[in-house]
Amino acid sequence: MGNGYIVESAKKLIDFVFKHYPVERIQSRCVQENIASHRVLEKIQMKYEGTLESSMYYRNRFWDMQYFRILRSEWDREHIS
Repeated sequence: MGNGYIVESAKKLIDFVFKHYPVERIQSRCVQENIASHRVLEKIQMKYEGTLESSMYYRNRFWDMQYFRILRSEWDREHIS
């Protein structure tokens, strides 16, 4: 745990998507209580957009979801070879 495999894999996935698909935006979400997922999204330069309170019902309760995004222009600025 804590070896950085998830962060590196996520970066490769974002790079693949932006190189092979005509998308301008990639978005993600995580449960607010999941601090580890929140950190991964920040480490891959995704920007926090907001929290939707009680937006997902799962396992007999409502969960607050945090939303993140990265734009092609932001990714290109950091990762152009």
